[in-house]
Amino acid sequence: MDELKHITVVAGLINKEDKYLIGRRKPDDLGGGYWEFPGGKLEEGEEVENCLRRELFEEIGVIAKRYSFFDSYDFKYPTKIYNLHFYLVHHYDGEITMNVHDKIEWASFNELKNYKLLPGDIPLLEKLYKKHKE
Repeated sequence: MDELKHITVVAGLINKEDKYLIGRRKPDDLGGGYWEFPGGKLEEGEEVENCLRRELFEEIGVIAKRYSFFDSYDFKYPTKIYNLHFYLVHHYDGEITMNVHDKIEWASFNELKNYKLLPGDIPLLEKLYKKHKE
């Protein structure tokens, strides 16, 4: 049996006025049409927090200044296992731009369930639910 490929992904949970920033993948991208929290793949030899800062700058044009670890878990797709790391982004510099998404929206926690999120992001909703109940 073939070993599944492991891919580490880091994403930012950018929160403003109790809304989270999500972006929709372009139709011709892998997972096109699905919504996601901005972030991306860890490069070889890269530290997780450096990946967070790099990916947020590449994807939405902002520089993460203050952030904290929120959660991580593995999510298995048929041919790959994604090791997902999520950080709460408390402060950033710059203006949000659409560099890789075809649409960006701010969604409240309760609104997130109305979006077609990437399957790997769905387990995060339960963890966010617990945070919002605190």
